[in-house]
Amino acid sequence: MITAVGMRRPGFCVAVLAVAGLAVGCGGGAGGAGTLFSNGPPDSGSFRDTVFGAVVARTGHTTTRVDAGQVALIGGQDSVNGGFLNSAERFRPLPEDFQPIAATLTTERANHTATKLDNDQVLVAGGENNAGVVGGCEIFDPDSDTFRVTAGALVNARTRHTATLLDDGRVLAAGGDQAGVVLQTVEIFDAGLDRFDLAGTLLVARTGHAAVLLNDGNVFICGGTLANGTPTNGVEIYDPGTQTSRLAANPLAVARQNHTATLLPNGSVLIAGGFDGAVASDRVELYNPVNETTFLLTDTLTAGRVFHRATVLLDGRVLLSGGDGAGAQQADIFDLFGGTLLGAAGGVNFSNARAGGHATELLTDGSVLITGGPGAATSAEFFQP
Repeated sequence: MITAVGMRRPGFCVAVLAVAGLAVGCGGGAGGAGTLFSNGPPDSGSFRDTVFGAVVARTGHTTTRVDAGQVALIGGQDSVNGGFLNSAERFRPLPEDFQPIAATLTTERANHTATKLDNDQVLVAGGENNAGVVGGCEIFDPDSDTFRVTAGALVNARTRHTATLLDDGRVLAAGGDQAGVVLQTVEIFDAGLDRFDLAGTLLVARTGHAAVLLNDGNVFICGGTLANGTPTNGVEIYDPGTQTSRLAANPLAVARQNHTATLLPNGSVLIAGGFDGAVASDRVELYNPVNETTFLLTDTLTAGRVFHRATVLLDGRVLLSGGDGAGAQQADIFDLFGGTLLGAAGGVNFSNARAGGHATELLTDGSVLITGGPGAATSAEFFQP
């Protein structure tokens, strides 16, 4: 599953922080530079099961934090009984349970994207089901727990694409796969028009890539699978204003597909894992958007990871969890303060292996909700920093 980048740039930032050769300055939100790591790097954290499991066993679903700190789990495939799902449910932090949502998606789908809009509704786009790749889009309204079809579908049906919330509230859908054809097109959803419109093309067709909104409002797009089936280390920068894309000054150090790319509090981007063409990669690098260079870290993941998840914690660290490969039952933590990786989150394993297809969501209390994945059935757990 490609998780939508449905959250904008963090509201906090380290004013100037040199990490692995990077020195990136940016304006800060509340708290300023001195509050992130005032006591040094925090402890690694721990895992525990939720009191109640999910209603349905899901893989390839999405999770989105909605009202009252709750989380909406949407679609996916039933990892126990098989089949694509049109159902949704809510996780409630108090009393820590899952409740079914009576309304259903109008289209069963998995490997779609879900992006929280400025009006707090959730745009559900693309994906796949037994009929093929899905072009239809829906809006989930958490106030009424209802789904409605958007006025306009995707111009190009796509799955395993990226969806990025832009500064002006629109959503950029880029690349992906359409029945085996790797897509080069880019389109933008305008909530006022309630539809997608074509908005240029990528420099190369790619699927299984990653996309991040940078602090300057442009979109960083890296890696992925090319039309010939090979992973790429190519990086391009998409400008939503001109609807054009340009080649970045430097590529990634490692070719990757189905990896993660995560905006850090200092404005740099953490790129981790993915398939490098031979194995699930354990290599991690930092991208500096100021001079468009990458720096490959000496530290590596505890195991190569593909289709894993990356979640920015409240203290600025990044939880890199599960995925296909030897690390499905473990997680790593990237610590921006020291520029290091803390392997396997202090040596603690998930209660269930979380291979590609699980989902993670940061909760208001700073913990991370981890749900689903193939073989995990209805189990769910927390990572507590």
